[in-house]
Amino acid sequence: MNRSFILRASDHPTLALCTIKRADCENLREWKNANRFAFFHQALITPEQQAQWFENYLTRAYDYMFIVQVDARALGCMGFRLIENHADVYYVILGDRAMGKRGWMRAAHDIYFDFALDADEFQACQFEIVRYRR
Repeated sequence: MNRSFILRASDHPTLALCTIKRADCENLREWKNANRFAFFHQALITPEQQAQWFENYLTRAYDYMFIVQVDARALGCMGFRLIENHADVYYVILGDRAMGKRGWMRAAHDIYFDFALDADEFQACQFEIVRYRR
């Protein structure tokens, strides 16, 4: 996804979901590696692999990855993409554990799903939630 934008909601003015930039790659890599056992790909990701993932991400029109921020502080990430007419929610990670248990990721989910459900390309998709708990 090669567009840059920010999602916000009036009921959470300090919360922002920002589409990722190249500068976010190291945070994403660290968060994925720290939580790798929650995902299908469980091997450690190298900086080179993360850079290649980002280059591929830029070519996919219906792949949205966001950095979740509160007061401009990055606390995690979440993404969704369209793959063969199926919506895939992926890499939902609270990266900054000190910001946990405050409802920020839940509020970010609400903003993110409102955006996904309003997007034309996701109208014919079914969403299935697979949950992992540590």
